[in-house]
This record gives sequence, C-alpha cells and structure tokens, in this order.
Amino acid sequence: MWADVLIWMKDFGGDTIMEDFEYKELNEVLEYYPHCHHGVVKVGRPVYIERLGKGLENFTKSARELIMGLQKIDGDNYPETLCQMFIINSGLDSSYCGTLAKLLLIPKQLLKFMHAKMQPSSSKMPDFLGGTCNCADLGSCLRSDKGPWKNPKILKEICFYRIHC
Repeated sequence: MWADVLIWMKDFGGDTIMEDFEYKELNEVLEYYPHCHHGVVKVGRPVYIERLGKGLENFTKSARELIMGLQKIDGDNYPETLCQMFIINSGLDSSYCGTLAKLLLIPKQLLKFMHAKMQPSSSKMPDFLGGTCNCADLGSCLRSDKGPWKNPKILKEICFYRIHC
C-alpha cells in the first residue's frame, strides 16, 4: 500500500501540493460543503470538521457521490488516517446518525464512529460548535486550516523523513 501511495503522490503532485495548489473555489465550496481543519488533539492528530448538517437540503445525491468519491481517494491513498469520528450536537437521534455513517464510511471506519453531545468548554473549539474560538484573525474557523502542517518543527521532521525513506 505504501508503494502505491508514493506513486499516487508523485503522479498527482502530492509532494508539492502545499506550494502548487491555489484554492480559488474556497468560498463556493464552503457554502455547500462547510469543513475545516481546526487544531490538533492532545496526541497531535489533526481535528477535521465537516458541517454536513448545516445544509441538509444541499446534501443531494450529487453531494453524497462527491463525498464518497473523496473518501475513496482518502481511503486508497491515505489509509488508516481516521482515528475517531464524532457526530456532535446534531439534533438527530443516534439511529439516524448511524444510518448516515453507514452510507459514508467503510466498515473498518464504522468502528471508530461515535455520536455525542458536547458541552461548550473550550477556547480551542469553534464557536459554531459551542466553543469560544472564532479565528477572527484568519477570517473564520472554517478558513483557518489549523493543523500540524502549520508547525515548522513538524514540517522539518516530515521533510527529513521523506529524504531518508
């Protein structure tokens, strides 16, 4: 699998995507598919947030197919990157969330799925999830792209690893 990932990254420019990619469609994408990376958990894994419930009327067959296609790319080329998945404060019952998860996740990922109600508690949690962070200096939490890739020390370690693999 690792050899396939390296070939895929080379063929699709994965090694230089941070330097080469221009995300001109961000505003339009966020309108229909609000999502972001927003910091890391205690063990250093990135937190990825999708606000699919904000526009359930936009969650059409085309949107589902797009998400499933993106998840296939992720699953094929970034295997086992999902540590845990939470659907929080959705207002939906657990059985509906479970059904939705079954549509979007492969069986191995379903074992990592949880439905939870969370209390507002953190200055690191986005305000739209009940926290107090709004990333005003970056335009909003949805535009923050906070993650370990913004940490120079981690980037240096990754570059060292790629050179010595």
